[in-house]
Amino acid sequence: MAYALTTIAPLVGAVAAVALGVFGFLRPRVMGEQTGLSPQGGLGVMELRALFGGLWLTLGTAALVLRTPEAYLMAGLAFGGITLGKIVGLIIDRPQGRQALGGTVVDGVFSLLLLSGYCAAGA
Repeated sequence: MAYALTTIAPLVGAVAAVALGVFGFLRPRVMGEQTGLSPQGGLGVMELRALFGGLWLTLGTAALVLRTPEAYLMAGLAFGGITLGKIVGLIIDRPQGRQALGGTVVDGVFSLLLLSGYCAAGA
């Protein structure tokens, strides 16, 4: 059990971030639809591609390639920041629909999985 938490969990988080990053990179409009964002022209699509594709892909890839506690820490904190912003949004903005809570949970799980790679190193 400890092996799974210390070794497999952060890799699952990193691979999932890469997978969704590739999807966001290739299909930014779909990611926008899933998150309630409607791009305004090419600039809007470019921003969706950069955030949901480039950022997630880079965070996951860096964690997979470097496999250091610091890489897991930075990726985990980035997803933690996203999660915090979404939690605040749930309270203040009160979005309707399951997607708001679902996206918050997904980002929170990514954060915990990635942070487990930092915590496992005893840092």
